[in-house]
Formats: sequence, C-alpha cells, structure tokens
Amino acid sequence: MARFSKSIRVGRRGRKAGPGGTMAAGGCFAVLGGLMTLVTAFVALQTIGTYRWDQVEARLDHCEVQVREGGQRLDQPFELVASYRYQVDGRDFIGTKVRTGDSIDSSYEKLALLRARLLAADPLVAYVDPGDPARAVLKRDSLWMVLIVLFPLVFVAIGVGLFRHGLKMRRRIGSADAPGGEPVESLAAAATGAKGSGTWFGLLFCLVFLLAGIGVSFPLVILPWQQSRAAEQWIEAPAEVIWSRVTSHRSDDGTTYGIDIFYRYEVDGVEHRSNRYDFIGGSSSGYQSKKAVVDRYPPGHQFTCYVDPAQPERAVILRDGSIGFWFLLPLAFIAFGAIGAVGFGVGLVKKKLAGSTPGATSPGDRLLGRAAPAITGTSSGAAAGLAGSAVAGGAGSALEAGPAETQFRAGANRRAKLIGTVFVALFWNAIVSVFVVVAIKNPDGDGTPVLLFLFLIPFVLIGLVLIGTVAYTALGMFNPRTNLLLRPGHPRLGRPFVLRWRTFGSLGRLQDLKLTIECVEKASYSRGTNRITDEAAIYRQVLMEARPGLELREGRVDVTLPEDLAPTWEGANNRIEWQIKVTGEIKPGPDVNETHTLTVLPAPPA
Repeated sequence: MARFSKSIRVGRRGRKAGPGGTMAAGGCFAVLGGLMTLVTAFVALQTIGTYRWDQVEARLDHCEVQVREGGQRLDQPFELVASYRYQVDGRDFIGTKVRTGDSIDSSYEKLALLRARLLAADPLVAYVDPGDPARAVLKRDSLWMVLIVLFPLVFVAIGVGLFRHGLKMRRRIGSADAPGGEPVESLAAAATGAKGSGTWFGLLFCLVFLLAGIGVSFPLVILPWQQSRAAEQWIEAPAEVIWSRVTSHRSDDGTTYGIDIFYRYEVDGVEHRSNRYDFIGGSSSGYQSKKAVVDRYPPGHQFTCYVDPAQPERAVILRDGSIGFWFLLPLAFIAFGAIGAVGFGVGLVKKKLAGSTPGATSPGDRLLGRAAPAITGTSSGAAAGLAGSAVAGGAGSALEAGPAETQFRAGANRRAKLIGTVFVALFWNAIVSVFVVVAIKNPDGDGTPVLLFLFLIPFVLIGLVLIGTVAYTALGMFNPRTNLLLRPGHPRLGRPFVLRWRTFGSLGRLQDLKLTIECVEKASYSRGTNRITDEAAIYRQVLMEARPGLELREGRVDVTLPEDLAPTWEGANNRIEWQIKVTGEIKPGPDVNETHTLTVLPAPPA
C-alpha cells in the first residue's frame, strides 16, 4: 500500500553523496595502504638491520659475472658469483653472499659494475651478522629504500580521511532525516568545514599524482636523456655478438617484447661484456620492430659499440636513441598533479585568510538576514521572509501564472552519466596501462624502479573500480522509468494540486518507490576569487511511498503545500528552488535517484 503526504521542516542537510560508498572506498584505501606498509616495513627493517652488523676486513678469493645454466633461455641470465674470507673472534669464515638478496640480474652491466667496485675496494669490508657470524654480505641495500615506507602511508591517510568524511556525511544525513530536523547552522560555516576537508583531500591526491609523475619521469625520460648526452663523449670499440634474441613477457594484458643482444668487446686489451642495446631499455609491444633489430646482429657479427672510458664496464650499441612519446606519460601526471596541487593550495590559503577576517559575512548571509557564524530562528522562516519581501518589494521575481500541466520524463541524464563514466574510465586506464606494461613486463629491466610498483598498485585498483563503476552505471540504463505529471503545471502555495506518476519497464527489480518534494535554499557569494554556492533543504514532504503492487506502476496523489513557505524565487545571489525527487531501491543494481525542478507560485493574497 502507498502512504501519502508526510511532511517535515528541516534545518541544514548534508548532500547525499553516497556516504556508504565513500566509507567503503576509504576502507579499501586504508587496508591496501596498511598491507603495503607492512610489506615495505618488513623489507625496510631487514635493510636497517644490516646496518647494525659488524664490519670486518675481508679478502676476495674469487669474483666474476657468470652466465647461469640455460642462460639465453632465462629472463635473468647473469649472476655475480664471489668467494671471500673473513675472521670473527679468531675464527675463519668463508662467505659467498654478495648482496642481501639474490645476485642475479637481467643486466650484465649492473653486475659488472658491482664486481669492479668490489675488486677496487681497499680494504674490502664484509658486513657480518653478530648473531650468526657465518652470515655476511659485501654490499648492503641503500637506506634510501627505507623511504619507500612513506608512500603507502599516504594511501593510509587518504583512506582514513575518506572513511571519516563518509562517516560524517552519514551522521549529517541521519540527523537531517530525523523528525524535527536538526539545529540550524550558518550555510557558509557548514560549507567551509565540508569544503575544507575536501580541499585537503584534493591537495593530497594531487600531490600523489605529482610525486608519481616525478618518480616515473626519472627512469623513463631524465636518466636516458642524460646518459645519451654523456655517451657522445664515449670511445668506439670493436665488438662481437655472443647471442641475440627477442625477449617476450606475457601477462593478462598481452605480450610485450624487448631486445637482448649479448656481446663482447675489448678496451686496452681487456675483454668486457655487456647486453645493453640503448639507454631506454625495457619492453614494449611490436614484435616485428624488435625482430628486425635482432636480425641485424646475429651471433658472431662484428660491429662497433661505444664504451665509457672512465668505466669500461659500461657500453652501448645505440647511443643516440630517441626517447619518443615516453616523456608525455609522466608529463601528464606531473601537469595534473602540479596544477591541481597549486589550485587546492591557493584555495586553502584564501579560505584561511577569509576565515581570519573578524565579523566577516558572506553576501548570501547578509541578504538572508544572517550573521556569521550562526543564526537564530528557523531557516524556513528566513526563506519565507525573503520570499515575502521579494513579492512585496520587488527584490526578486515570482511567477504568477503557469501552464495547465507540466510533465517530467525520467532517464534524461542516464546516458550522459554513463558516457561520462566511460570517458573517465578509459582516460584513467589508458594512462595507467602503459606504466603497467613497463613495470610488469620487465620488472628487473634497465631503468624500472621499485617505486613504480608501489605507485601503480593503487592506480590499478582505482582503474578496476572505475571499470566496475561503468558496469554498475550501465545497469542503471535498464532501471524502470517513472514519468510525472503536475496539474496545474505551476502549483501554488496553499492550493491543492495533483501529481500523477506512471512507471515504465520491468518492476520485478524495483523494491519500493518514493516521491518527495523539497524546498531548497541556495546562496552564492564570492570568497577571494572563488564563487561559492551554499545549499540547504528548508522543507521536505514525502508525497508517496509504495511497496510492490499496483502503486508502483501508476497512481496519483493530491498535495497542498503550506502557504507560509517560500515560493520559487531567484535574485542576484540567492534563490529558492523546489524539487521533486523520485527514489527507489533496485535489487540488484544502482537505485533509482532522479530530481526534477518545478516552479511553485506564492500563496494568493488574503
């Protein structure tokens, strides 16, 4: 059965912006960031632990870079093998561990440079675990890696902020929906708190983008460009190809390919080896282009490479390779993050300066007869007084006539919402997918930092959420549509009018249907260079609530609005707006939630 005409006057009401979804998103961010923090903290503690180990002098017996068994078939074919002796408390030990992790890599050059530093060390130092003297390493990870822990903490902070914001929205909505409403507050004061927290969140979000762009631009753009410029001074050396191949890296996103040419060369009569082709490295799509390069360098092929005279372990085949379009990718992140951070930062400074002005009131507050930061009386009374002065004194304009009927058709904004969601999802995932290819396809390749993985995890998850949002929004296209008919077309306060509804489509998923009429008060004013509009619902009347049955398909209700309310009105900076909202619970899928704006005329003269 349907229930009709339940009305309440309400004070300030928070916008229903999905507190449950906001809390869920915040929880996901916080949990993900917490897990990332635990993992990175564990690695960081291990790194810090090695800096407490004892330092003892060691003697290197053997150290060379070897090709692992089955080398050409492996993604990481090279290994630095070493043997060294050291003493602890008069006892002799033999160590074979070079680094805390495995001493294998896809880059011969990295291991060759480490070998050269170990051979040149005088004295050679081994780091020994005091609790287990047989455990030692020759190279400790840099303490800079410990800073990685700070990055997942950013996502924890974002998640906690989102969860708290959603919790506050839920509390405000619950208070506004309670009978009798809640105490009236200044619209400007309420908006300042809400917008302030949103501004801080926006600033933090943009800073994450900015840091991600800077972090990614270093290995993809800056470092290759610097190395290419420095290689202009490198010397030429004869070289011979040992093996050449096209490497492939498969994942759910497809297959990418890389160039791996392993060659030997001589400098001052000493043989060196390398497998660096250019300074960009990594892998990308396009097998034929990689195959064409490899075909030019078959095993045994003689050619000229370029060698760093200061470090002959460093060599390259193509020293003037173009960076190509890669610089556009981090540039997009940097531009978005920098512009957004500056905008939000300026907004925070302006709000701080505006809030510090004693006795400041907004133009909207002055026109509504309000003092900052709070007012007395009822918001609906202030609005009624405003409307009355508008009709009597001509401060605004109120319509005095209207059509015999007005029709409101449902679903007009569903397509636009779906198109917008699809655009955002495609834009986001198109950018992120490029970095996914770079990071996942060749995680240990040249120029790919560990930080990139940490940055990508939340961005990939956001992309998945956006894809899910597209699917969820698409389901809304199949929701039942409820059309409305008003007679007369412009209702008058204190006079009855008829509202008819008719629902089209399948009603099997529609659990209930509610029609609500609201009066919303809006005030616009300038704060610095920003134009701000504050909004509050001052009256709400539930016209109809229907459970599954005939009332869901069609029906009518007779409505009379109290004559002491404010009619539709619009001034220079303020307006009174009337809305009819159609809401319904859908299982499964997105709920029905549509808003139609109508014109309400003032009560007739007594």
